[in-house]
Amino acid sequence: MSKYKKIVIVKSDLNIYLNLFVVTIFILLGTYNSVFSYLALLFAIIQLLITPITTNAYILFYIMNFSSIFKASPDSFSFFTLLFIVFVIKYMVKKKISTFEVNLLLFMIFLIIMQYIHSGTIDILKTIKFFVSMEFIFYIWDDRKKLNVYILMKVYSLGVIIASLIAFGANPNLFKINEYILKQNFKYGNVFIGRFSGLYSDPNYYGVNVIIAMCLLIILYYSNRLKLSLFLTEFFALMFFAINTYSKSVFFMLLIPLSLIFYILFKKRHYFLSITLLAIGFILLGFIFRGEITKVNMIIYRLKGTRLSNLKDNLNYITTGRIDLWETYLDRILHEYKYLYFGRGINYPIIGDLAEHNTFIQLVYYFGIIGTVWFFFMLLSLKGRYQASRNYLNYSVLFTVLLMYCFLSELFYFDAPFHLALCLLTIDINLNPQKSNESLDDNVWLKKYY
Repeated sequence: MSKYKKIVIVKSDLNIYLNLFVVTIFILLGTYNSVFSYLALLFAIIQLLITPITTNAYILFYIMNFSSIFKASPDSFSFFTLLFIVFVIKYMVKKKISTFEVNLLLFMIFLIIMQYIHSGTIDILKTIKFFVSMEFIFYIWDDRKKLNVYILMKVYSLGVIIASLIAFGANPNLFKINEYILKQNFKYGNVFIGRFSGLYSDPNYYGVNVIIAMCLLIILYYSNRLKLSLFLTEFFALMFFAINTYSKSVFFMLLIPLSLIFYILFKKRHYFLSITLLAIGFILLGFIFRGEITKVNMIIYRLKGTRLSNLKDNLNYITTGRIDLWETYLDRILHEYKYLYFGRGINYPIIGDLAEHNTFIQLVYYFGIIGTVWFFFMLLSLKGRYQASRNYLNYSVLFTVLLMYCFLSELFYFDAPFHLALCLLTIDINLNPQKSNESLDDNVWLKKYY
């Protein structure tokens, strides 16, 4: 019996990665000929319909990283949205309505009423997308006991790495990726330098996924789900991509995974490796202070700018104008009490040409204080009772998301539900396997549910 189970496990693993490989090839070929994009969509929908939530989740968390090129044409909508909706409809049909969903429906009625009161119209598409996003988080969390979070973390991180490798080294004559992605530049002296953003159009939004993936790799290695050599290879590959974004926020956020990697190496008693990496780090710092590492010089150049007259102006420069932008939105929010408490509705336009660049201000701007509290209440109602054994690593993804969302407008962005789901799942997992009765085998769920 044990041999039979082992064969099933290996075959299932191979099927998961084979399916992801096929979808990746079709999506890439779709940038050359839209027929392949439709084939990728058809193949992915079939997989979503015939496989359980475990495999559904792996597919969606992986393909998310390719959503910006998963289209019939550069100007059309992403087919990933359709997969997202198919997933939610499948589980809405299969599951009984829950207390969370009743609360969510009431919240959606609140959002619809606020839209109509303040503008006389309702953005149906945006409303449906938000509803689907919240349902997605709920279904992932509700079936977490069937879901192997470690495999989910692996395929998500793998998706970030493969998408980054494709964007970094793809032949533009073979895959027309550049037609789907807007490239950002900054001026360094008299030269314009391109900022790497993976398969995203914005380096900052791409950077969130890179930092999250680095934190997930640390969790995987700490939990004995990755070999040291593979962990270090993937970790420093992601670090390379993060530096090439030339993003100030990503540069600072690298401190989280870099601090954690030394924490786990010491916890696992890899003292020689820890000391070696520290020595390399100090040597690199020496080169940085001497200005001999060009890429870091460029990031520091973006941080320094010019010496301005006061602290606010300097902070405004460092945050690329965000301080003034936040003040503008806060002034608009506080202008009338009805907007402060009830928000302006999710169909209300942004101020000028710039979004809020802060998810928490964005929440209050659209939902008001009442809607924001309601929104967080719904998320917190999901968590229930977490497992007793947790450490700093459990909170690494949550901490990353909270900090980086302070500089981005993520509320209605397509990857936000994936980030929030990962926050909940990583807080919940037991990262002290020696104290747990559960096997370290990534495929333990197969033995229980198949």
